[in-house]
Formats: sequence, structure tokens, C-alpha cells
Amino acid sequence: LSLCISIFQLTSFKRLFRSNPVKLFMFPSPVYRFAREFYDQTIRPYLPYKIGVYNNVAVVDEVRLFDQTEILPNYKRANIEYLREHISQEDKVIIIGGGIGVTSVVSARITGKGGEVLVYEASREQANKTTRNINLNGEEDVCTVNHAVVGELSQAGGLLGDPKEVPANNLPNCDLIEMDCEGAE
Repeated sequence: LSLCISIFQLTSFKRLFRSNPVKLFMFPSPVYRFAREFYDQTIRPYLPYKIGVYNNVAVVDEVRLFDQTEILPNYKRANIEYLREHISQEDKVIIIGGGIGVTSVVSARITGKGGEVLVYEASREQANKTTRNINLNGEEDVCTVNHAVVGELSQAGGLLGDPKEVPANNLPNCDLIEMDCEGAE
């Protein structure tokens, strides 16, 4: 049955393409959405990663080989502007919600070798991405990534890879805390 549907869709696709090839792939046409969904689900996951640049930070594990956008100069712009205004050399910075490590790298660059950046990330996958991107940018001497939740663990604990729980009052003294933890602030 699925083969018959696919043949029908392919025949319809050819007929549409002959009638108006330019309009066919214009966003948000049904054909574009179908083609994009097909690509995202069947081809993209198997393509190798390439290095992207997010607000002057090299990033792996986000951009695939044929992705168009690999340079995002405004990624986390508000967060990064705040960090640049409020961090000084040799500061101690705590980041709760490390994401893919962009704000960690920016913080490490500002604090320099005399500073320290402690990152707490609840998701094992995101903590690994953060670590890879910190290493890629040469900031591993300044940054420490902890697979941990600051505060109490929510019900999603198993999905996160069983992070440690760190009570908020046990965090070390610091000069700045950045919290980007998906509403768990």
C-alpha cells in the first residue's frame, strides 16, 4: 500500500513539476514541505557533520553537510551581549544550561586563562556537545562541564541520562551566573 501511495505521489509530483517548476519549491508549498520532510527524515540524519560558526564560535554536531546555513552571527545574541558587558578577565562564571557550548566558549574567551567557567547541563547529549565545542575552540583549560541539574530533578530525569543533582545553595561563589535552562529557572 505504501508503495502505491509513493508511486501516486511521485506521479503527482512530476505533473506539478512540469506545470510550474519554480512555484513548486517555493516555501511553504505542500511539495516543498513533503520534500523537506523526506530529506530531514531519510537523508539528513546520515550525512556527516560539518563545522558551523555561531556568533564567532566554531560548532560541531549541529550543521550537516548539505545544510545551507552554517554561519549564524546572531546566535544567542542577547545572551552573548550581556556576557560581554558583564564579564571581566579572571572572573568565575557559572552557566546553567550549557546547550551546545556557545556561551561557555564566549565566557571562557573573556575570562581568559586566569578565569573559570563552570557549566551545568542536565542533558547527557547536550553536555557532550558542549564539551566537544569547548575542546574544538581550545577552551578546555578554562571550562568544566558537569552533567548535572542545579536544583531538583524533574520527571524527565531518565530522558536526560541521569544527571547529578546539585542544590543551588551548593554552587560555588562566582562573579556571574547565566541561566538558559528552558524555563527551569
